[in-house]
Amino acid sequence: MGCTRQDPRTALGYVNIMDTISRDAIIEWIKNFSGAIAAQKEYLTQLDSAIGDADHGINMDRGFQAVLQSCPLQPAWISAPFSNWLG
Repeated sequence: MGCTRQDPRTALGYVNIMDTISRDAIIEWIKNFSGAIAAQKEYLTQLDSAIGDADHGINMDRGFQAVLQSCPLQPAWISAPFSNWLG
């Protein structure tokens, strides 16, 4: 669960995103995370009510639902943000 001293290593070390995360994995992550947000939106909103305006879970869910509905979640769409690196 943690350590009592500072760890001198970098948090993830060297990570080349194109070598470690496939397009399919990104698509699956978006779908799974969206489901997790939807399932916990009331709880997230409850947490936000203590320090904010009690809309965090609702807005996160609305945002992810919009992504799922408006974006095709196909490999071409997923790779577009990485086109600079893909060449």
